[in-house]
Amino acid sequence: MSSEGAFEAPDHSRRIEFHERFLWRQLGLRETGKLTTWEDGMNRRDFLKGVGGIIGLREMSGMRSPTLAEAPAVGGIGSGGNAAAMLQPDYAALLRQHDIVYLTPTDYGPEGLPIGNGDLMGQVWMPSEGLELGLNKANLWDDRITPPPLAENWSWDAGEEEQWTAPVSGARLRIHSRLPLIDPLYLDAFQARLNLHEARVSMESSSPLGKVSANTWISKDPAVTVVNYEETAREPVSREIELSRWGSRRLFHWYSQYRPDATHVGLDGTQAGADQDHIWIEQKLRKMSFAVVVRLACVPHRTEIRSRHSVAFITEPSDRLQAQAYLAIVTSEEDQAPLQTARRRVDEAVTQGHEAILSRHRKHWADFWAKSYIQVPDDYLENLYYFTLYQLAASSQGDYPPTDCGGFWTWNHDVRRWGHYYQWNVQQQYWPVHASNHAELARPYLDFRFRTLPEAKKYAHEVHNREGAFYSDVTDRWGRGTIHQTVSYIFTAGPEVAMDFWRHYLYDPNLEFLQERAYPIMKACAQFYLETVRKEADGKYHIPKGTAYENHLFQKDPITDLATIRQFFPACIQASEILRVDTALRERCREVLDNLVEIAVLENVVDEDGRKWSRVFSSGIPLVDSTVGPDLNFFMKTKRKIKKGERQFNISFFCEVAPVFPTGIISLQQRGTELFEVARTTVRALGDGPSWGSTPTIAAARLGMKEEALKLLTNLIQALQLAPQGFFAQGSHQRTTLGENETWGYSPYRMEVNTARRIID
Repeated sequence: MSSEGAFEAPDHSRRIEFHERFLWRQLGLRETGKLTTWEDGMNRRDFLKGVGGIIGLREMSGMRSPTLAEAPAVGGIGSGGNAAAMLQPDYAALLRQHDIVYLTPTDYGPEGLPIGNGDLMGQVWMPSEGLELGLNKANLWDDRITPPPLAENWSWDAGEEEQWTAPVSGARLRIHSRLPLIDPLYLDAFQARLNLHEARVSMESSSPLGKVSANTWISKDPAVTVVNYEETAREPVSREIELSRWGSRRLFHWYSQYRPDATHVGLDGTQAGADQDHIWIEQKLRKMSFAVVVRLACVPHRTEIRSRHSVAFITEPSDRLQAQAYLAIVTSEEDQAPLQTARRRVDEAVTQGHEAILSRHRKHWADFWAKSYIQVPDDYLENLYYFTLYQLAASSQGDYPPTDCGGFWTWNHDVRRWGHYYQWNVQQQYWPVHASNHAELARPYLDFRFRTLPEAKKYAHEVHNREGAFYSDVTDRWGRGTIHQTVSYIFTAGPEVAMDFWRHYLYDPNLEFLQERAYPIMKACAQFYLETVRKEADGKYHIPKGTAYENHLFQKDPITDLATIRQFFPACIQASEILRVDTALRERCREVLDNLVEIAVLENVVDEDGRKWSRVFSSGIPLVDSTVGPDLNFFMKTKRKIKKGERQFNISFFCEVAPVFPTGIISLQQRGTELFEVARTTVRALGDGPSWGSTPTIAAARLGMKEEALKLLTNLIQALQLAPQGFFAQGSHQRTTLGENETWGYSPYRMEVNTARRIID
């Protein structure tokens, strides 16, 4: 894709090369050095001669391939052009090599296999007596009754703990046999597979006690979770299909602000119910209510309400069970009668049948995957790419974007560490969506930020006494932000939001979107910056006081702001010219750009390991005496004294790479310049970072530092991608084990777990 967002014509030679690689894998070939060979020695040339015509690369043999689907010719079929019809790969087979396959069952929370339709999400486990799912929903939130007080750092106010607006879990669905059919002690064979191409989890097991075959997925139309379950047992037993909802405290800050009087949080307002065909649970939260309904089809059963929090179908004893369960979750935000709507939804699903629903579900995901594919020389990196894209597609098509820590696939009741929206972290999920040709995945994030523009304007006026908009780096789902200095002086969050809108417009140049959505945010954030800069005696515009990303140290001219202005103002100028509005604002932006103070360079920096670096970027000029470190996340081994007025390097969050990423004002286009070399040295000096600090890796790639980028990426994966299905942990690279208060995470999401020793062991 070009920088303007228009797609270029595919390179057919690369497509053929891809097909060859794809076929090597499908036919059992392996790579040895630069040649790809059969185990018995056939080389790549012999392979092409021997099977090219049979398998059917059209450009080589002219025969139709049994494994590759035909695509329209470049320029369109029947247009009179001479371009031959292209071939597209068999995406199902391509992605199958990246499926997540378990050869032993798990009932451990962080190891669940994720499924979702973008709005309704779940994780799948395989306890010894059946199957279990945890379900969450994008618009399922427990809102604070009144807006939070605009107090110092409300997001860390101990008095506010367990009071914040928080995402909460939906329910658990458990299919429970009376026999330990999936207990590893008895298993003869077992496989659970997350089929990425179909967004579906399948499970097959056999033991002396019986066999289990199950498939589960979350359909978009109708919006239901489907479980197709078949079991044979060596003796007649009854089964339970149990629905439960046990809310809990949220522990946003784990036990650092533990409230012993909050054990009741999440339990109130819950009521289970049942009739002959349905079981359900309703809960009235502080403001919202929701309902979860399950219907069981194709098997005789009775229902049993076990408590306010639990209800079940119970089948008649039999040595065989074949049934489908359909589950729907509806909130009062989408319908004022959640229970009735959820019932209608599962009834509609039963009428359609699981096979028809699966057929549409497969087509939906086939269309999704056909939009793009990439080749990565390293198979494992390629696997993580597709798994990460799958996660975002399965969780980012609802009313709200996933939070960065755990997303919508958390498993420990309502526990949500870091349950607010953190702009720096959340935006990382959306950096790749346009390049991957999946701009639709950005919609929840863009909608969320547009809805919260009024709060951003309110913050600018009430906290900073300025016009325009200030997007706080930490907000709740309503956009209400905290005013702690480590957040309220991060001026870059708003322009980063605005640039996300601008990039979306460049990808899809819709003037209505630019005028109604993107430009209002761009203009408001530009107005705020224009009232922040000050022209000094040197004739240059400066940032009098700010913080470089999340940092307690006040600095003059933070590098993050100087880089952001140089990226953001040209975009604002171009947008206003396209719309033919705000000439005065445009000229003011130009005047600041022409006279903005230069980004400073430090000479002869010595880091804590005694390494000398000739020239690196400076983070800014400290306005007070202070200290930083120790912080293993940033390789700060000791406490470092900061003196007022002395420029610094490696303060926090790798802010010194901001000119490279995310702003891109220094790139390969500047190759050969002095600043380009300073940027490369800065990347080398900073090294790799924590799981939420991928910017050094991206910066290395943007500067053409191939070896360094691969090393940084590999280090990050080796240190933090610890869960078996591809989820990442949040922690420092120096840790070889994770303690009780560390966090598990997805890529790009992170999630909580009490201990990681089980997986590490």
